Amino acid sequence: MKIIIPAGEIKDVRTSKGFSQEFLAKKTGLPLGTIQKIETGEITPDDETLSKLSDALRVKPDELFDGEKKPDKGYLTLMNVSALFFIINPLFGILAPLIFWILKKDEVEKAGEYGIKIMNFQITLIIIIISIFIASGILAFAVKTSMSIALSLILVFLSSGLYYLFNIIMIAWNTVRIQRDLPLKYMPVIKIIR
Repeated sequence: MKIIIPAGEIKDVRTSKGFSQEFLAKKTGLPLGTIQKIETGEITPDDETLSKLSDALRVKPDELFDGEKKPDKGYLTLMNVSALFFIINPLFGILAPLIFWILKKDEVEKAGEYGIKIMNFQITLIIIIISIFIASGILAFAVKTSMSIALSLILVFLSSGLYYLFNIIMIAWNTVRIQRDLPLKYMPVIKIIR
C-alpha cells in the first residue's frame, strides 16, 4: 500500500519540535527543496526518506501521517463470528466483538461501523429475551395456576431456543455478506451504541 502523507502533516510535526526547514534538511541530509516539496504535498517521500524524516524528528514513521484504514475481511469475519460466544453466556456475545472493535476500530476499514452493528444487535436480542422472561414471570405470578406456570415455562424455553437459533443464523448470514463485500444487515437493532 502506498503511503500518502497529507500536505502539512510533516510541517506540523517539524514546527512542533521547533525545527526550521533548513535544520531538518541538514539533519536528514535531504535537499531543502525536497523538504519543502514534501511539506506542500508536491512529492510523497519513499520509505528511505520517511525513515530519515522520522529519525530526525524523533517520531515513529506512522506519526508523520494519518494512516489509511486497510480493508481486512478476515478480521471483520473474526469480529462477527466472535459474537458466537453468546452460546457460553449472552454477555460474551457483546464482549468478544467489543474487544475486536476496541483493538482495530481505527485501523481496519469498516471495523468501527461493523463492531457497533454487531454489539447493538446482541444487546437488542438480550433486551428482547429478558423482556420475554419478565413477561413470563409476571404471567405465572399473576395468574398462579398450574396452566399459567406451564405456559410461562414453555414460553421461556421456546424463546430461549429461538434466541439461539436466530442469533446463529444472523451471524452466519452476515459472515457470508462480509465475504461478498456486502454491508452487514443485523435486525432487529436498537441503536444503543453509536
